[in-house]
Amino acid sequence: MSRILIVKNSKSPISETFVNAQIENLVGDIYIVYGMYRKNSRPQFQNGKNPDNLLSRYFFRIKNIIKFKKKYEYYSQSLLAKYLIINKIDIVIAQFGVNGVAVKDVCDTLKIPLVVFFRGYDVGKKNIISDYLDEYKDLFVKSSRLISVSDSIKKILLSLGASPEKIDTIPSGVDCNKFLPGDILKSNPHFLHVGRLVEKKAPHLLIMSFYMATLIDPNIKLTIIGDGPLYGVCKDLINVYKLNDNVKMLGEKSHDFILQKMKECRALIQHSITSFDGDIEGTPNSIKEASASGLPIISTKHSGIPELVLDGLTGFLVEERDISTMAEKIVLLSKDIELASKLGIAGREHMKQYYSMDKTMNKINEIVKSLIE
Repeated sequence: MSRILIVKNSKSPISETFVNAQIENLVGDIYIVYGMYRKNSRPQFQNGKNPDNLLSRYFFRIKNIIKFKKKYEYYSQSLLAKYLIINKIDIVIAQFGVNGVAVKDVCDTLKIPLVVFFRGYDVGKKNIISDYLDEYKDLFVKSSRLISVSDSIKKILLSLGASPEKIDTIPSGVDCNKFLPGDILKSNPHFLHVGRLVEKKAPHLLIMSFYMATLIDPNIKLTIIGDGPLYGVCKDLINVYKLNDNVKMLGEKSHDFILQKMKECRALIQHSITSFDGDIEGTPNSIKEASASGLPIISTKHSGIPELVLDGLTGFLVEERDISTMAEKIVLLSKDIELASKLGIAGREHMKQYYSMDKTMNKINEIVKSLIE
């Protein structure tokens, strides 16, 4: 059985369900490290998939890593080198480019294949590109394979100097057997938004669009699930527009709660934009899950979203920050329930054909197997 080390940002972030899903579906013995991208911090090492199964600090007693300290610039890299050798790791998978940078030199020295996933912010945010550009160029050379979650991100990687022969486009998959459709034909004009309340998901613009839609159809409802730095801004807008009877903010909820909510709604709305610091989406999980649940999508022509949502076939796409056109699409689906059903059915088929977890994980497992062999 192959031994696979996953490098991720932190222990178990709620917003990174796609990373956890990949960990569950990789074929091999799984090892995990997080905290590597902070160069002067001490990373946490986890044996197995249980997040509480952390290594004792005695594993890394100083006297045992002196020989590694001579090779690497940062103490965390010395810890990683010891961990890779003792556990006989066959391959390293870094989630996000910044984690790839953190481990590239150790993997290169030890001749361990490195696969790096690029998912959006790591090639979009201006400060990351500014700080990491030279490191990325070195990463492109030292990595074995680069995986972009959308064609739009692949284009960015190419523009930064990555070799096209090294890049595979593999989106994060969705479990179409878990996300099952309800009956839209029996639904009320109740819309849903799921996601962190951050600038690139623009929940404030979504609320503005929804307010405009309520001026035409005052009976529509919106549920917002998620938390984040724009929570207070959203609450203020709801109060200013007097939308307390139309819009409910529920904060963070469990995956099971979201799954059930998707069966009850008319459509999912997400007004993603490129934030002012350059942050972008990859292929948003909430959109894939809603489409797999048979919901039509109203979203924007942003990053990888046009690959997920076929405009006019599985939902509607508007230009970023075009709140009036988004409002029109909300009203359209509030009034035309048969159209909503038709779009939702087509969206689920699109997910099953191109984004099912089985198909995407098969591709990843094949890459891992070929690199190890």
